[in-house]
Amino acid sequence: NSNVSGNTKLDSLLNAIDNAIENAHIYTATRHARIANYKRIIEENIDNPTCVYQLNNALYNEYKSFKCDSATFYLTENIDIARKLNVKEKITESLLNLSHLYSSSGRYEAAIDILHDIDRKSLSKELLSKYYLCYNQAYNEMVSLNIGGNVLHGKYEALLKAYKDSLTASLDKTNEKYLELEESRCREENRLEDAMRINDVRLKNITPDSAQYALVMFQRALTYNMLGDSLKGNESFALSALSDIRLATKDHASLWMLAESLYKHGYFDRASRYMRFSWDDTNFYDSPLRYWQSSSIQRIIDNQYKDMIMERNRSLTYSVISIAALAVMLLFALLYILKQKTRLGHANNNLQEINGKLDELNSELSRLNSDLAEANFSLQESNRIKEAYISRFIKLCSEYIDKLKKLRTTVHKGLSQGKTDEMMKMLRPKSGSDDDVRVLNENFDTAFLHIFPDFVSQFNALLLDSEQITPKSGELLNTELRIFALIRLGFNDSSEIAEILRYSVNTIYNYRAQVKNKAKGNRSDFERLVMNIR
Repeated sequence: NSNVSGNTKLDSLLNAIDNAIENAHIYTATRHARIANYKRIIEENIDNPTCVYQLNNALYNEYKSFKCDSATFYLTENIDIARKLNVKEKITESLLNLSHLYSSSGRYEAAIDILHDIDRKSLSKELLSKYYLCYNQAYNEMVSLNIGGNVLHGKYEALLKAYKDSLTASLDKTNEKYLELEESRCREENRLEDAMRINDVRLKNITPDSAQYALVMFQRALTYNMLGDSLKGNESFALSALSDIRLATKDHASLWMLAESLYKHGYFDRASRYMRFSWDDTNFYDSPLRYWQSSSIQRIIDNQYKDMIMERNRSLTYSVISIAALAVMLLFALLYILKQKTRLGHANNNLQEINGKLDELNSELSRLNSDLAEANFSLQESNRIKEAYISRFIKLCSEYIDKLKKLRTTVHKGLSQGKTDEMMKMLRPKSGSDDDVRVLNENFDTAFLHIFPDFVSQFNALLLDSEQITPKSGELLNTELRIFALIRLGFNDSSEIAEILRYSVNTIYNYRAQVKNKAKGNRSDFERLVMNIR
């Protein structure tokens, strides 16, 4: 079997899925927008039952892979409308759609009860095919899940075969459903090359990122897995899952099948992440069948993930104990060094007593030198603290702005996913980032000019008389002066300056170049002269 990792194409697809999951709220919002538009049009045409029937069908198609109970609601609405209009074909069409939806969500008895009440002889060719399709769907699910146990399994298999044959006979050989049935038959009979050939034909007739594409790629993955090519199988599952996520399809299987494969190959983090996302979609879709199908895999992966976390915690505990032991040893070593240092100090005191007369002659000079050194050190330290204070102040303000932006992104994502209560706990009214930047600049200007009060005049002294830079009324520094104030503080990297001032790197480069072109002397010495401003 092929590996699931280390392959460039599969790795690229997994990264694309990660990105799609991050943006899933956007795809869901797009589907919600389409649904809202249909509902708006229904309100505008509420007195036209034929139009409402068609729009309800559109809503059913939007909801059938998105929200199970909503899809059921609009089908039920259409059954009532069709009965009031007394249009038998519409009644049958809606009942068949409802039967198919019931089968897909695990309500098999209800699905078959609906079909039992339909007069097969009165159906058109198109509805007859759909009638057989619904029976095929119901018994196929029941056989696959062994509903009824061994007692009824044989009966359901016989009914499935009969209805599948009837469905196949009712379809044109170029029909997509006919090709799907033939591909499934080839897999059942282990004619896998024929199954792949039919799948190739089906792929030519569809476009990527469509619901049909997701289904065909899922079935392609099943064939690859039967061929023993797990790499190709996972690539196909990934392509199918990617389409499902981008279409905001909540009733899907590809992602949790992919998660199961990744889990089996030891990729627990990714498998757990995909399974949690798939589980959230299953909860949203609200189908008992999907709960049942994915819950066992979710439980296994979660348990394995918890075991992995516990193992990591144990390793961390051992590391902490080892570090603590080393710290204790280091403490004893320091105490020993201090003791030796004390002994050495006593020896030096004895030596000083022996050479006391020489010490007295040099003591005054030593004291003066010490005072001078201390004064110089204090001055240097003061300047260093001032510059470090400004630098730290600026970085903290910049980080504050970044944190606010990340908070807004988190809140927006949470609100899009309906987590209103959680977001209200996190959120408090804040001013916009532009105000934050303005306040940052004002505080920076004030602090900087407090330490370098003559900066503007000394800076302009380095420029040509005709190119003097003067802040506007109400400003302490403008953008050009602020850039070179940061350079004076040691921020020489344009990308770092750009991050602090919230400009692009190219903008900072342009400002620096323009100002240096105004220099009185050699432009290459300009920034060095700026660093000498006191």
